[in-house]
Amino acid sequence: MRLIQRMMFWASLPFVALQAVRLRKRAPRFPAAEGERVGAVGKGKLARLLCVGDSIIDGVGARTIDRALVGGIASAWANTGRKVHYQAIGRTGATSSQMIEEMLPLLRTGAVPQAELIVVSAGVNDITGLQRTNRWRHNLYRMIGELREHSPEATIVFLGVPPLWRFPLLPEPLRSVIGLRARIFDRILKSVTERYHGVMHLPLAFDARPEQFSGDGYHPNEESYAMIGEMVVRQIQPSMPAKTIMATMSMPAIVAIKAI
Repeated sequence: MRLIQRMMFWASLPFVALQAVRLRKRAPRFPAAEGERVGAVGKGKLARLLCVGDSIIDGVGARTIDRALVGGIASAWANTGRKVHYQAIGRTGATSSQMIEEMLPLLRTGAVPQAELIVVSAGVNDITGLQRTNRWRHNLYRMIGELREHSPEATIVFLGVPPLWRFPLLPEPLRSVIGLRARIFDRILKSVTERYHGVMHLPLAFDARPEQFSGDGYHPNEESYAMIGEMVVRQIQPSMPAKTIMATMSMPAIVAIKAI
């Protein structure tokens, strides 16, 4: 079945190439969130948060970094009685290979303190960049290895690859073709993380409603970032009380698409 899915993806590419080119030309491009990528929030026992990855970590869709994903996680964690020191290392459009080559070497410089929680956002740019599944799997192992070497006691949370087949702003058949690849990549991500103690896969399942997107139509808005942040903290602290917003809205997590 998986082999059939892969064959279907590659066979379908010639039929959606023109759609992808047109979408890339007309799609709006929003800047990264403003603000320092290092900060602190809350009071209590010290906790250290490190976020690494693509435009989600770079805060595209939010005005300031404290209202983007890193700020959402830090605030939710601080609400449990912790003083959270956070650091974000992200770049819009980054693939897993670029993260390994450009971001993870920073961890070996001594400039990035060991973290208690590491959150990684990766995958969509690999999909739109036509990365092979074997390379994706290999890169996941490398990322986990280097992150674990840097912070041996950290809990590592990988955000799941979002359900691109539900994105209303992607035209058919491009949406279905990319969505097929997203399923494959997310399945690989889940299988790799399950091999490790203290490494988690956080599935991203949501109803793609327009009000959950930022103005560019591809990234979360500030309210959505806050919801995702709370989901991350609840993943590592099951006893954390759910807020009303979690009971009334489905979780959005719109990851930047390199191809557009």
